[in-house]
Amino acid sequence: MKGSRARLALWVVLGIAVATLLVVATRSGPATARSRADSIDQRLKCPICGGESVADSNSDVSRSIRALVLQEVRAGKSDDEIIAAIQRSYPDSSLLPAASGLGLVAWGLPVVAFVLAVAGLGAAYARNRRDPRRVASPDDEALVAEARSDG
Repeated sequence: MKGSRARLALWVVLGIAVATLLVVATRSGPATARSRADSIDQRLKCPICGGESVADSNSDVSRSIRALVLQEVRAGKSDDEIIAAIQRSYPDSSLLPAASGLGLVAWGLPVVAFVLAVAGLGAAYARNRRDPRRVASPDDEALVAEARSDG
């Protein structure tokens, strides 16, 4: 019993560590102007496409925004300055959920729920595979035998 719980705890910790490493590994900063512009485009919501990012949309408005973002990146402006400029030029454009803070919770909660569900299923499976903890005493067996013979 003690060994299976320790093993389960080890798997849970390992799963959390792998998920953390994946998040950290994918959060590296963009190296080129193009990749930085793409990163900003992914964060902006298309003003006319209903939840689609500027990077994923093929609308004329999104193409204009992508060109403007690239121009601003090449001009040396910060991400916040570029996003503010886009939101002034296109008031209907807003940010998609961020990958940090509350946005991280919104995107990360399903992953955490899945890991916990798998861990819970593993714990339930391990518990059901064990032998029963209680064994009938000779007195209990005598009571059962007496009840069967009376019935």
